[in-house]
Amino acid sequence: MRNFRWESSPLGAVAQWPHSLRIAIGILTGSQFPMLVLWGPDRLCLYNDGHIPMLGLRHPQALAQPIREVWPEIWSTIGPLMERAYAGESIFFEHLPLQVQRNGVPEDVSFTFSYSALRNESGEIEGVLCVCTETTEHCRIEAALQQSESRLRGLAQTLPNHIWTAQPDGLLGWFNDRFYEYTGAPKGLLDSNLWSTAVHPDDRDMAFNEWSECILTGRPYQTEVRLRRADGRYRWHIVRATPLRAEDGSIERWIGTNTDIEERKLTEEGLEALVGQRSCQLENTQAELRQAQKMEAVGQLTGGIAHDFNNMLTGVKVAFEMIQLQLDNGNLEDVSRYATIGMDSAERAAVLTHRLLAFSRRQPLELQSVCVNATVRSMEDLIRRTLGSKVELNVCVSDDLWLTRCDPNQLEMALLNLAINARDAMPGGGALKVSTANKITHAEATMETDESMGEYVCLTVTDDGVGMSPETLRRVFEPFFTTKPIGQGTGLGLAMVYAFAKQSNGLVRIASREGVGTDIRIYLPRFRPDGQLGEIRSNLVEQPALSSTFA
Repeated sequence: MRNFRWESSPLGAVAQWPHSLRIAIGILTGSQFPMLVLWGPDRLCLYNDGHIPMLGLRHPQALAQPIREVWPEIWSTIGPLMERAYAGESIFFEHLPLQVQRNGVPEDVSFTFSYSALRNESGEIEGVLCVCTETTEHCRIEAALQQSESRLRGLAQTLPNHIWTAQPDGLLGWFNDRFYEYTGAPKGLLDSNLWSTAVHPDDRDMAFNEWSECILTGRPYQTEVRLRRADGRYRWHIVRATPLRAEDGSIERWIGTNTDIEERKLTEEGLEALVGQRSCQLENTQAELRQAQKMEAVGQLTGGIAHDFNNMLTGVKVAFEMIQLQLDNGNLEDVSRYATIGMDSAERAAVLTHRLLAFSRRQPLELQSVCVNATVRSMEDLIRRTLGSKVELNVCVSDDLWLTRCDPNQLEMALLNLAINARDAMPGGGALKVSTANKITHAEATMETDESMGEYVCLTVTDDGVGMSPETLRRVFEPFFTTKPIGQGTGLGLAMVYAFAKQSNGLVRIASREGVGTDIRIYLPRFRPDGQLGEIRSNLVEQPALSSTFA
């Protein structure tokens, strides 16, 4: 339009055009939508770039030419419509089929267009504005879909199953005759209550809630419901529906099937009854075995508790030995401290039942702000005496250790349990290291996911003892699991350590290798006294991650 030599056209130079034509051309050239202006008694063509593809090889010769000469092969169809528009009538046609020869060969095309009159300053009609879109491809797709729909319905009518379709929003579109024959509903009925009357009342909420969820998410639908037959009886069906999607991923419709599974259900019920009978017989057979196992467990638990009491009383005995040593040396300054250690050990022995309850249920802990370094230092002498002379103790604490929030008594019990377990794993002697450190967990100690990333105080107990086999390592936190002989352990030590860490919103990581030793780490969340907790995520899973290698 801008590059055309209008001076040599019947319209003359642009500066001489009437104001109404210049306004129309301004609208036309400012739009990317295909538009055409016909002007004057000869209906001269003026069009924008969006209209060019519709003209084919007739562009650019069609500019400023009469529309009758541009489209002679369809003039008999569009000419009368154009005259009606010149008479002041608004014209609109959708998907008008035509045959044109714009590219040298006949083409069947279709257009959606509107004609609107253009008036000059005096109100007289001097032209027509045509907004036109070619819909040839759209019509071809629609025809193909209709043909596909027809073939689908023809095929569906030959199948024994119920076949149905639905709109993207879930509204019913069509049922084959099998459904109407089964339900007795009038053929062609698509009432909104059709499904409600067919589905068993006890199955409706489940089926409809699941269908609504699939409509929202677009995932395939599948459920089992009872459908009412024409005689009033219900039979089990499996109902499936799959979304058919367009190229852009949007759902065009749903295609579903209802398949009778009544016989399968009856078979399953028979099998369930048989399984129930066999299960009852098996339970009776196993009752005596469970009773025997129960008595054995009681014996092991009784002996183990006695063993744990003995370990705790060892702490009392060591404390009194230290008091006696101080008295013999005439040193009374540390007597009170060792007396306190002995009393603490005695108290821990007295509350063993409390510890068992803390493991068996989520009993509230007495949470306090705790400095783990202070706890380790206060128990160093007790641990050293408990380990005996054949085990070398090395304590390494971090100078800038964060505070944590936990039950201090539980923390002491956990540390003592780990020390005693390490001692028992080094019958010939060895080295035990107790260390503390600040940890910002990423892959380490997060069970190889990001579920527990955050800031933690880490208490580590490492020994160079006999280590554990992979099988033992997998079961190490199971309650009552122990590799010690009957009467020498309850199997609650590490289970209580795990329960304590979990109730404190922390976690435990263990690594061990046979002949190398064991490394156990307790991660306790950092505590900020000002109330601004660190970014601690405590979505602890039920079983801790175990590793066969040292972390």
